[in-house]
This record gives sequence, structure tokens and C-alpha cells, in this order.
Amino acid sequence: HLQEKRCLLILDNAESLLAPSNDRPYRPGYENYNTFFTKLATLPHQSCILLTSREKLAHLTRHEGIQKPVRILELTGLTSSEGQQIFTAIDHQFQGQAQSWPELITRYDGNPLALELAAHHIKDSFGGNIDSFLTSGNPLFNDLRDLLDWHFDRLTLTEQELLYWLAIHREPSTLQILQEDILTPTHLPDTLQTLQQKIPLERGDRGQQFSLQPVLIEYLTDKLIQQISDEIIHFNINLLNRFALCPAQDKDYIRETQNRLILQPILKQLIESLGSQQNLETHLRKLLQHLRETQPRHPGYTAGNILNLLTHLQAHLQTFDFSQLALWQADLQQGQWDQVNFSQADFHRSRFSQAFGGIHSLAYSPDGQTLAAGDSDGNIRLLTADGSQQLALLAKHEWWTAGLAYSPDGSKIASITLYPVVRLWDTETGQCIHTLLGHSEGCWGDRLQPRRQNHRQC
Repeated sequence: HLQEKRCLLILDNAESLLAPSNDRPYRPGYENYNTFFTKLATLPHQSCILLTSREKLAHLTRHEGIQKPVRILELTGLTSSEGQQIFTAIDHQFQGQAQSWPELITRYDGNPLALELAAHHIKDSFGGNIDSFLTSGNPLFNDLRDLLDWHFDRLTLTEQELLYWLAIHREPSTLQILQEDILTPTHLPDTLQTLQQKIPLERGDRGQQFSLQPVLIEYLTDKLIQQISDEIIHFNINLLNRFALCPAQDKDYIRETQNRLILQPILKQLIESLGSQQNLETHLRKLLQHLRETQPRHPGYTAGNILNLLTHLQAHLQTFDFSQLALWQADLQQGQWDQVNFSQADFHRSRFSQAFGGIHSLAYSPDGQTLAAGDSDGNIRLLTADGSQQLALLAKHEWWTAGLAYSPDGSKIASITLYPVVRLWDTETGQCIHTLLGHSEGCWGDRLQPRRQNHRQC
């Protein structure tokens, strides 16, 4: 029929046919639509078929192109005046300052359905006063959450993970940044491609950067706060290990926002649930012990997140033990660290008050006043015990500094590299006083005997 006559066929809400999984494009019982749409795209006919959908139909994109039978028009958001018409169609009694309308429309990126839901919410909850709604500072409400939940629940776990990271960073992120963040970034470009068929991502820097619309950031942040709080209370760790809540490598102004909008609400919920800050500190101390017993140095962000939460809480950190844990993306620029146990901790992408390579060895002086740190650039730094000030920079090794140890009187420090070089340093002058060779294998630790001048490596 479509070949014999010139027809216009319109199918609305085509996304209702799609299955949540990428493995099976259509819901059970609707698989024949795959064949139907493919034939419409590939067989000659003189008709026009118009599909509207919240998601791209992935199997049709291969037939898309300027000289191909399928065209895809991605609709942009409404302008301020267009969005305002949605409100006036619902009620003529909406009130607000002139500058409030563009702010309101922009908040929902001009999405017609979101604006319609917002209009009903403002009418019912704020008496139609737009200014009062904007002042409340919360763009989310039940009907909008239900809509966003529908979209979110249709995503795969890897697609959800990517969205969470974009929400945490709160600014455009490159593929390289996301690959560094995600614990298992396998097939990340493919995940990014399928995600963009379901969720509108903002693009920047000639398509090389990705970010989220403001309302999506708010929605995902809210979900993250609720889930993380529940995981900490019940020792049921999942998202807490997969995401750095306040990445130490992010820009300072972004981290200030993350502290205020992520860490602080989580701490508030935890204190309300556990009864007091003291109870929370005790609970986190038990969680660290649980991690050490069950997952020592297990890759992930759990211990680093806990350290950042405690720092934001201004807890007495000397009572916490972070030994044998992965302290990824931890911020150690603030706080007193002189009596904190960091032995065999992994400081991957953590942030100190000085610029370091990856930290591979730490040692406190016998009097507890100085911290020696060896990094992947071969540098050995002597710092104040809290890490806030560099006292000396010793001449660097050619390889990673894999181990450090002080002499019993603190006058000397021994260092060992991944490859066979051991050096003995004078801590007062910073000069190398001995160099020892002779290893044929790599080394990952050293120890000075307290009563003899022997030096052992392992």
C-alpha cells in the first residue's frame, strides 16, 4: 500500500516499543517492529513515515544520512517565550518577575514535558508564584522524578555509571577523564554512544567534551546521596567504591561545590540516622576495619571517600587507621596526619599540599615530626608531619622510590628504588652519603635495623 500510494504514517512515542536492554532492542511481543521499520528504511516506496521518540532507534541510525532514506531531527529546547506559552495554556494566573521566566525555562532546558509538569507543580504547591518556586532552590518534584526514573531505569549499569560520573564532575568532561575515573572502562566509547541515544548529553569543545543538563545533575546527585548514605549505614558497599564523591583531581571551585552539595548532605543524613557525630565516627572506624579485613588495598574509592568525609567533618583523624587501604582520590591538603597510620596504603590520584608523582612509599621520623614521601618520579620529599609544608627535596632517583626507612635516631633515611639502587641520605643536609648496588631483581621495601648499621631490602 505504501508503495502504491503516497501516504503519511505517524507513529508517536516509539520508545514505548523498546526494551531497556541494549541486547534486545524491542520488548517481548514487539520484535516484528524491528523488521517493519527496517523494511520501511530499506525498501523503495513513495510514502513518508514519521516516528517520534524520546530515544533513538539504534538499528535505524545505520540508514541515516544526507543521501540515505532516514533522517533524524533532534529537537532542541523551547525558547523562553515558547515555554511561557505552556504555562499560559494551563493557567493565566502564573506570577513572576520578567527575568524569572528565562531562568525557569533554562532550568529545564526548554523540555516541553518537563515544563508542563513544572507548571502543574508550581500551580499546586506555590500558588502559581514562579519566584517562590525558584527561590526554593529545588528543581525536582515527584512527577518529574517519576519521569527521570523511567529514563534512568532503562539504562544499563555501565550507562548509569557514566551518568553518575558526569553529575559528580558538574562540568564538561572528556573521554580521557572518564576513562581514568571508571574502575573498568571497557567499551567506554560504545557506552557513550548508546547513552546518547537515550539521554540528551551536552557537547562542547567540538564534540570532545560531555556534560549534563542542570536538572539531570540535580536528579543524579540526589540519587547518589540517598544510595551512598544507605550503603554506609548498612556496610553494603557498591556506589561508594565505584565513585569518588569529591575527586581530589577536580578544580578547586568544583570541589567546593561537591563538598557543599554531596559530602555535606551525606554527612547530615548519616548523623541524623546514627544519632550524633561521635556515633558516626565510631561507625566509620568500624567500616575501615571491615574493609581492611575483607578487601585490603582493593581498587576503588571507598576509603578515599571516607577520608574526605572525615576531613569535611573536621574529625579527630589521629584516631583512624587507614593502613592497607586504597585511598584513591583522597584530599590530604588539610588535616593533621602525623599520627595517622597510612602504612601500605595506596594513594592513587590523591592530592597533597605539594605536587607529587604517584606516592609509593611513606615513612615517619622516629619523633613523629617529619614525613618522608617517595613518588613515581623518583623524588624523596621531607614534609612536616601533617603534610602541609615541604622541608626538603632530596636529589631524585632514576626510578620509582619503592621504600623508605629512617634510622633509629632520625639522622639518616634510606631509600630503595624498584630497580637495584639503595641510597642513604643525611636528613639534616639532604645529601646522599652512600649508594649501594648489587640487586638483580626489583625491590619493594626496606628496613633499617635499630641496633646495627645494617640495611635490609626485600
